[in-house]
Amino acid sequence: AGKTTLMTALAHRTPEGTIVDGEIAMNGLPVGDFMHRESGYMHQEELFVENLTVMEHLTIMARLRMDRRTTALARRRRVNQLMRQLSLYNARHTRLGGLDGLKTLSGGERKRLAFATELLIDPGLLFCDEPTTGLDSSSAQKLMTLLRASAVQGKTVICTIHQPS
Repeated sequence: AGKTTLMTALAHRTPEGTIVDGEIAMNGLPVGDFMHRESGYMHQEELFVENLTVMEHLTIMARLRMDRRTTALARRRRVNQLMRQLSLYNARHTRLGGLDGLKTLSGGERKRLAFATELLIDPGLLFCDEPTTGLDSSSAQKLMTLLRASAVQGKTVICTIHQPS
């Protein structure tokens, strides 16, 4: 239906070789690399290294995504803050993939981790491509509550939702 294609074009994250006709501007200015620095993009499918723990994943992503002038202590505080805020703290030592039959994250925890990853940089604009896909109704409701809370805090949240008729 083109939802993901539209979302990636708006977020200025189209795959190499994709042709986008026209310009994308925000407040009258072309978005360019600004969009990568100042926005978050929550993919429909989570992109995790399965043998990492929740804390390891967020720590690595904080180092990669946050401003390089951010101190290690500030990154660690941000990671702990998000794990607590998104109810991931008790799962901080849980591996992302079920390797060797070990405990793994639930679908809701995986979505919250994807959300936490994007919140590391505290983006003013957050794109979410079908964020409730694969979740039961309770987990979907909890995630939508988190997204709504971000909007209430002044963030712009743009979501595509698959709602079969």
